[in-house]
Amino acid sequence: MKKIAVLSLILLMGCSQEAPVKVPPAIEITPMDLTDREIKILQGFSGDEVLAYDLKVTNLQEKIIQVTIEHYHNGKKEEDPLDFGSEILNAEQETSVLISRTRIQENDEIGSYQTKAVLIDQTGYSSFQSAPVNYDEPFDSSIFNKLEESKKVNLDDEVVIGVTVEGDGSQGLSGGTLDENEPEFKTMIQQNKDVFVYKIKIVSNWKK
Repeated sequence: MKKIAVLSLILLMGCSQEAPVKVPPAIEITPMDLTDREIKILQGFSGDEVLAYDLKVTNLQEKIIQVTIEHYHNGKKEEDPLDFGSEILNAEQETSVLISRTRIQENDEIGSYQTKAVLIDQTGYSSFQSAPVNYDEPFDSSIFNKLEESKKVNLDDEVVIGVTVEGDGSQGLSGGTLDENEPEFKTMIQQNKDVFVYKIKIVSNWKK
């Protein structure tokens, strides 16, 4: 009996010394539930294209939200109009992200755009905006496509939440896919005059 008791004690001690199982962070991106009136108000204050999402994160002490807008002109990548990261110390607080791009057509030959982003949590908000960027040619037509349903992602995943495709009206626009792994995504960039790609990434420490 004593041997059994000793063996049982050894087994219990061994179990108590096992390292706790680490649960990977769970991240979910969900479109904000906005009424038509709220969308119009946001468009009036922010711009023509508005993306609004709630970010829910669990099993993470702190997070950094990176927001990037990429611009491709005639198939070539230009300087990113917007690229920033903001640290959220309480990662499990729900955070809301709003991104917009305002287009300004000054006349038939001159146009520009400005991008803005706002991060909102329980402690307040932080906002970022780019300087106006001029178009070298006017645009006449556009397609705007955005993530319409909740999506679960992994830490460090770069997620495309929206795409704007613009042209001068000389040919039809193609594309609108949000999946960078699809062949249609590269085709969309190559075949259209201007393509803007809106991305979100959540990291546990600053990575650039």
